[in-house]
Amino acid sequence: WVFSFLLSGTFSSSSSSSSSSQIVILIPNESGDLYQYSPLGLFNHSFTYSNSNSSSSGKLVEDVSKLQNKIVFLFLEGTLSNNKSILPFIKLNSKYSFDDFNIKSLVVKLIPNYFTLPIPHVSKLQYFFELLTNLSQKSVRYKMYKFDEFDIAKIRNSFELNSLTSMSQDLNIDSKNKFIDYYFDHSIKKN
Repeated sequence: WVFSFLLSGTFSSSSSSSSSSQIVILIPNESGDLYQYSPLGLFNHSFTYSNSNSSSSGKLVEDVSKLQNKIVFLFLEGTLSNNKSILPFIKLNSKYSFDDFNIKSLVVKLIPNYFTLPIPHVSKLQYFFELLTNLSQKSVRYKMYKFDEFDIAKIRNSFELNSLTSMSQDLNIDSKNKFIDYYFDHSIKKN
């Protein structure tokens, strides 16, 4: 599963017939280490961003094989999406192996797009107020693909087949964070 928007983990968790204790949400940091989140933790993570290689709200995962009997959502972008394009997937630490997992990708398109990308400086209350008071038509479309193996290129292609543009390898979490900084103060900070 790929972290393509804010509500994906919450949507998938609430629509799953399994109990929430069987659901695990994993998000890599820029170094490729996986952090585990609860659905509420994912929501909170969505309203923060950091240039560091650690995650304060998630729990570092050392061994994914312990998660084999759970429903695992792996968000390979490591950040929120604008629901129009997809950032390069973060290369995972070599200690993680998904060879014994059933691999599927879930491509979800939300309309309107503002569901997908809360700017980190917007409060959760402001975000929910906008969601509740906007009376425009809302819809969710999704497609699921099954894979025989954990092949990043094939998984990524399933998103490209569904009108999510693949972004350059130069665009990553760090460049996205710089853009957000610029968005708020319109200055370019030099180190």
